[in-house]
Amino acid sequence: MKPWLNEILACPMDKHYPLKLFVFEYETKSEEFDRIIKIYSERNIEKIQEENLILISKNASNNVVQIKDNIVIKPTPVPEYLHRIIQSIEELKDFYDKTSELIGKKCLEIVQSTVKNNISHYLDHGTSKSFDNILPELYILNKLKLDVEISLGLLFCEECCRFYPIVDTIPKMLPDEFRNEQEDLEFLSQAVKKNYIQEDFLKGLKPFTL
Repeated sequence: MKPWLNEILACPMDKHYPLKLFVFEYETKSEEFDRIIKIYSERNIEKIQEENLILISKNASNNVVQIKDNIVIKPTPVPEYLHRIIQSIEELKDFYDKTSELIGKKCLEIVQSTVKNNISHYLDHGTSKSFDNILPELYILNKLKLDVEISLGLLFCEECCRFYPIVDTIPKMLPDEFRNEQEDLEFLSQAVKKNYIQEDFLKGLKPFTL
């Protein structure tokens, strides 16, 4: 499961949105996280441009500069684009990294703090400056949201206290009547055993709990 998917998923039972996303394991290797952070930290504009993630153009009718990427997929004027990018970062408040991979946590922390601050500052004070100033910020956000793959985790609805396993990168968003109780209980048992979740989390959990 890609992190961006949590921006559109809702609980199939009560339609509550957004869900809490707990990440237990990444399919993405630590070496890839290292590479992403290295390119960001070195502010390697040439490598970033080679990936064609962030595309800048001008509207032919009014000459307004527009941007699109894998998060804002339609060409959008710079101020509106940046507001939507900040909103996308803020949506990561529902993202909880419970893995043992410190490098994944570091990537998330960079995006939620430094990246958000730099983009906000550019929006407030510097949209006339070169867009290269925040290209690394847009790069690392796009990589985190669209390239990182979650192999094991859990989605949780605060409204009804239901959980939905993420297994082999696939979120199992099934209504109660189609769920396998034995499989779900085994999933919870392993999550507790590996300290991905605490026993207190199990209280009132639906549709099954240990």
